[in-house]
Amino acid sequence: MLRATQRSEILPDGIERLPDPTGGVMRHFMSNMVCALIWSRARRKKVRAVLNSNVLGYLTFIRQNIGTRIRRVKILVGYRGRNLLIAVNGRYIFKFQIPGKKYRVNMALREKRIVDALMPHGRGLVPGVELLRYRDMNVRRYDFIAGKSMRTLPLHQIIAHEQALAQQVARFIYDIGMADPAEIRDLKDKPTARPGYMRGWFHGDIYENFIIDPATMKLVAFIDWEDCAWGDFSDQFASNPRYTRPDFMGRVGAEYKKIWDAEHRQK
Repeated sequence: MLRATQRSEILPDGIERLPDPTGGVMRHFMSNMVCALIWSRARRKKVRAVLNSNVLGYLTFIRQNIGTRIRRVKILVGYRGRNLLIAVNGRYIFKFQIPGKKYRVNMALREKRIVDALMPHGRGLVPGVELLRYRDMNVRRYDFIAGKSMRTLPLHQIIAHEQALAQQVARFIYDIGMADPAEIRDLKDKPTARPGYMRGWFHGDIYENFIIDPATMKLVAFIDWEDCAWGDFSDQFASNPRYTRPDFMGRVGAEYKKIWDAEHRQK
């Protein structure tokens, strides 16, 4: 059990390391034994994250929070193995930071601040996040958003609507990039910096994190703002072989340029 005196450790480089409340050495030993039998590195990483997390404690906490019985559960390991995501009843997603990992200081609070500040600029496509407290950890709760991602949408459907999707994503990137909310200027490297061409607030991992309504092929949300940052985002439009459509973000970049030219020609 996590003692009240255990606190997250702030390392010299400004990174936060959460304490491990889940059984310490013995739990890690058992997870190593199990993972030694798993050939796939990616699967091994996910299994280790689950075994090293206090999943039963998390589910008890979730049950108390939602005030109803948990009927359906899906457990996922987030990008880079930093977080454990628990989806319940097809309604909510809870994000728990994996103990022992290194994080930006107050990463959950940072995401909450960014989301709250950018929501008014996102044309209804930036969903809210609620911060909860579990022991010594900030937990993020999101409403579940139905739809498909670029990974789960059938390829033939993506190809048929690729240009329209690129235009929608480019419009969103432009709007967020041009936003400069006073509430989060302190999160910039230079608080006085102003938006410009391919410079401003950007999502950080946009291809994997927009949700599409497959019936209308309209975007319904951009999720997971943990890696959002301020700066030059021209590299976001590069081709990436790990994407289901490697050149999609290049199309988005071309559409972004059209929007920029149109908006600034009028001024």
